[in-house]
Amino acid sequence: MSSFWNIWVWVLSLGTLVGMYLLLRWCLKNFTGVEEGESLGHSFDGIEELNHPLPKWWSTFFLLTIIWAFGYIAMYGLGNWTGLLGRKSSNQGILNLAESKAKTAEYLAADSGVLVQYDREVAQADEKYGPIFDAYAARTIEDLSTDSEALKVGQRLFIQNCAQCHGSDAHGTTGFPNLSDKDWLYGGTPEKIKETILHGRKAVGMMAWGCYWW
Repeated sequence: MSSFWNIWVWVLSLGTLVGMYLLLRWCLKNFTGVEEGESLGHSFDGIEELNHPLPKWWSTFFLLTIIWAFGYIAMYGLGNWTGLLGRKSSNQGILNLAESKAKTAEYLAADSGVLVQYDREVAQADEKYGPIFDAYAARTIEDLSTDSEALKVGQRLFIQNCAQCHGSDAHGTTGFPNLSDKDWLYGGTPEKIKETILHGRKAVGMMAWGCYWW
């Protein structure tokens, strides 16, 4: 993150928290000149407005959330500062996939002393689900198409990664093709579909998912 955006994040975040605290202090003051619980002289439809302050429990919890926010920033950091825990949510400053993999291996080393939450979650997921997907990858697509459990996994992957463009029912949306009919732009055989998913279709803006999965 550049120095400009680092400063921007700090000013915006801390400014918001300080502003919330000052706003709370301002709202707790009595500017009416009327004692608490007394009438403000306003009434409508038989309902009289009284000078009641903000509920004590509400203002206390509001203040506690502000204090908690400062504590969270101190522990987990803000902008380019990683906080007292030295924690990061992702690799920073990488330019290509090779650098990302190298950084991941470095951060996952036992003696690296760096906590990268995303990399550790991916490693845990690979350890848990890797053998399952390896077993699926060793089978043919035709074989998988008759496996009810494999189809359920495929359905969840589609909803998670593909439905945003092709629709949850695969009927497509504006600018994105219908995947449920028999018309295919680049071929509808299992091999061609796999090729499209892995390598993408630049002409129509289809990303190459193989960069992320393999």
